Amino acid sequence: MKKLCQILKTIKVISQHSEMNAEDKLSLIVEHTKYLRYCTKATKEIKDIISAVDSKDLPILEKQIDAYLDEYDESDMMYHYCSMEAFEGILSSKSLWLSDSIFMNDKYEGRWIDKIVEEVILELKDEYSEGQLAKYKKQFNELKDKKAYMCCFSKEPDKLSQWRAYADNASGVAIGFSRAAIGLTGNFDFELALMDVLYNKEEHIRIIKESIKFSLDNDYIGNDKELAYYFKNPSFYEEEEVRFLYTPENDMSQHSFADPLASKYYELMSNNISDIKQRIREEEKIPYFEYDLTGTMKGFSSELIPKIVIGPRNRTDVNGLKKLLKKQGLNSTEIIYSASSYI
Repeated sequence: MKKLCQILKTIKVISQHSEMNAEDKLSLIVEHTKYLRYCTKATKEIKDIISAVDSKDLPILEKQIDAYLDEYDESDMMYHYCSMEAFEGILSSKSLWLSDSIFMNDKYEGRWIDKIVEEVILELKDEYSEGQLAKYKKQFNELKDKKAYMCCFSKEPDKLSQWRAYADNASGVAIGFSRAAIGLTGNFDFELALMDVLYNKEEHIRIIKESIKFSLDNDYIGNDKELAYYFKNPSFYEEEEVRFLYTPENDMSQHSFADPLASKYYELMSNNISDIKQRIREEEKIPYFEYDLTGTMKGFSSELIPKIVIGPRNRTDVNGLKKLLKKQGLNSTEIIYSASSYI
């Protein structure tokens, strides 16, 4: 259901894109609609949506998508917890910083998958020969560790642990972003990706086991190391993290898209990335890229940032904050207070 709602939101964003002509919109929408034809849930509503696409009636399509999402969608929101200083920097620059992953707060960042592969290889020793498993391990270890840069979000809008860790001990804010307005998918081997982190170790093992067995049965080495920034140590599960990931070495032109417009779209999104920069934190030089939010599907607007949550220890004047938001074009962004009593 969640995947279905994400597809419908993407279709709606494409339908409303002001810089795309009607023919291109329809072509890209039809490509996304293919998945809906196999959907078995809420069949009548889905059939109505497909009919609107087939009849090229985009205004009706948007209304039907809204009606469907009102009933079935949980939320597409994700929240970036930060200090007031960082928040004001995001507003003034209209950009996000995607920082080098090696400076994240998990010592297994990018290396958790190595532990999973080791465990799975041991589990498979009765199914495959020692030579086969050694060959896979050698090939896996030779796969390149690609540099990754990321900006981190949480699905949770008001989590005390997030306030303490990332929002100046609850004196900052949680910026609520619409995933649909950013418009990226969760393809981990794309140059740009927006994806949920997976914390379930059993699921990690299942995915890697299937991949290793496929590799050995078909004499094929896949891109298992690309999963490194998708898997995370289960001890971090309460963060419910969503990652905005940039992997410069993943060339989008290497991917085959059913619709060439999708390739053009990702190329356009890649243009929002700055040249590499550096910032200083506690005498460390941290490489990062800026991502220009004005280049997203909805621009820098209240559709991109529908909500701001004020931290429990934040004493910011709300009227002043409203004026600041309006000055930056966030005219209808909702401001709410944390429900936490943390002081």
